[in-house]
Amino acid sequence: MIRLPISKRVYTETKPIFKPVSEWSYTYHSKYWVVRDIFKEGGLDLFKEIAKSYPIVDTNNHDEDHDHNPFMVHHLPYWITEPLCEAVREFVIREHFGQGPEMELIDERLSEWGNIYYRDECRPLVNSYIPHVDFPDDEGWIGNLWLSEHEEGKTTTNIYEYKGEIDQGRYDFQLDPRHQRYKEWHEWVGDGRNHTEGFQNLSGQKAFHWGFRQIAKAPCEYGTMTIYNGNIPHCPFVDDSVEYRWSHCFGFKYKSLAKVFKTQEVPV
Repeated sequence: MIRLPISKRVYTETKPIFKPVSEWSYTYHSKYWVVRDIFKEGGLDLFKEIAKSYPIVDTNNHDEDHDHNPFMVHHLPYWITEPLCEAVREFVIREHFGQGPEMELIDERLSEWGNIYYRDECRPLVNSYIPHVDFPDDEGWIGNLWLSEHEEGKTTTNIYEYKGEIDQGRYDFQLDPRHQRYKEWHEWVGDGRNHTEGFQNLSGQKAFHWGFRQIAKAPCEYGTMTIYNGNIPHCPFVDDSVEYRWSHCFGFKYKSLAKVFKTQEVPV
């Protein structure tokens, strides 16, 4: 049996991982924030020790797997992640919406997951490098906490704009039979379980081919957090030299007014 390094009671009473949001230091980079100085003393090492006590949920490298995520997926109990997600929410509500934490959005829910990459075990879907959104049915924000150390530029989160239409996280070349790439896409993806050996990066040529243009590159800096809108198309870059990569996402999602109250057509 594995014992946690801290009891649930002590954890929930002391909130030992993050400093108060008011004490965070951060910089804004047009499409994302890089947040530093977020941990209480010993908080980073404590979180890593806690996280390692829980198993990987999905490896995403078997023939029958169909998750677009190229990495292994890791989840932690709500009582561990709730104060961390709430901190990200408080930051976004203050910095993006200009409001206090008492602000309420429609049908709010907290969200978390970890992404773990082992170079020799990565066997993703062939289309996994195509930029994705995190919340196809909602709006939302994510704080991605970087837990592995890398040389600068060896791995990043690349952010894109898409020149076409996006509907519930899917691009028009996936949905519209009239699109010039529709047939090509579906022949390439097949039944959605077409895997390839090793991680694949999105080249500038391939990005252009599918209608994307890179507009930002967020660093993966150990002990920092990248906070961004989860519905901006993005994908990881991982250099061939990287053997291991670990991050954990904390955030929240909600319904937009546009999705709750759909515009009705008015007869002319």
